[in-house]
Amino acid sequence: MLKLYTILGFMCMSILSYAQCPTGKITTQAQVDNFKTNYPACTAPGSNLHFEFQDFITNLNLDGLSHLTSIGGGLSLNYITVSSISGLSNLTSLGSLSIWWNDEITSLSVFSNLKSLGSLSLYHTKIASLDGLENLQKLDYLHLSWNPLLSDLSALHHLPPPPRDKRVTMHHNPLLSDCAFEFMCVGVRTQPGGIAAQIEYNGPGCSDLSEIVAGCGTLPVTLVSFKANIEGATSHLTWSTSSETNSSYFEIQRSLNGKNWSPIGKELAQGESKASFIYNFSDKAPQPGNNYYRLKMVDLDGTFAYSAIDWTSINVIPEVTFANPVEDRLTFQNLNEELIEEISIFNSAGRMIGASLYTSSAPDVRHLSTGIYIASIKLKDGSTVRYKFIKK
Repeated sequence: MLKLYTILGFMCMSILSYAQCPTGKITTQAQVDNFKTNYPACTAPGSNLHFEFQDFITNLNLDGLSHLTSIGGGLSLNYITVSSISGLSNLTSLGSLSIWWNDEITSLSVFSNLKSLGSLSLYHTKIASLDGLENLQKLDYLHLSWNPLLSDLSALHHLPPPPRDKRVTMHHNPLLSDCAFEFMCVGVRTQPGGIAAQIEYNGPGCSDLSEIVAGCGTLPVTLVSFKANIEGATSHLTWSTSSETNSSYFEIQRSLNGKNWSPIGKELAQGESKASFIYNFSDKAPQPGNNYYRLKMVDLDGTFAYSAIDWTSINVIPEVTFANPVEDRLTFQNLNEELIEEISIFNSAGRMIGASLYTSSAPDVRHLSTGIYIASIKLKDGSTVRYKFIKK
């Protein structure tokens, strides 16, 4: 239910934001510099606004777009020199990203918060890897052409396949040899009535369509859906497959930040199946805040692929437990200590008498005089909880 409210709230804010955004095209440095001033409430423009910068801009700085969290339309950085794209670091959703004939942009690390991308087109760039896109949960279309340094697509290994009506285009990427993963394996296969993927002149293993298909072999699992929902203090995960070939097991993984993953469970797969099958798993110990989940789908020969990412959010009020009065240290219960960022101590008059970033050891309060104090605990998700304790 909390997740539903979060989504509804986001939709309402997005609709309000659209109404306060311009339409058309943003094409000049002056428009970028004045965007936040002219449209302070526009944080998520819809698909009717496009940012298109062409070769008449000689030194583009995008810091003026730093308040944007979503762009429903396109972002084109073609035939230009760029001084800074750090203003794009807050984007979580982008309709399309195009970087053509651009030697200035050599990294996509600024897009580390991006979760949804309609299409990505890299043409004549000096980008060597797609690092920075590890948190993507959705990519519909991929176009990679004439990128002489591009050799690593591992940032896309976790992605689910593109929609059935989309495809992958790759040619003239001579160092590219990383193509045998689910997104690519499905993306290069022509759907009935569709247009064949253009794959040619890449590195060994990715050279042409037949080479990629041979490297992919038969996909072990056709994953139809993967969903995470919260019920009370438990995260319930459900996923379904429409077919399985030589599948071994599913490893359920959890992350608190969407980057660092740990296994929390395992479910045996069907092995061989042409029928639909539904799996269920419950995480009975989710942590306070957001919990991200994904599946590692493992074949009998040890090869594997990742599912898309889903998440739940749980509001567990942390409890500080200690014998009152406290003699030396504060200890915590029902709280993952990795979530604590800082602890501040206030006296009974409300004056802060100490603050420090939290380490793995319980806070030492032996230096405090006898009296009543407040411990203010700041969590990494930005929330704060306060508790009263008596120092002996």
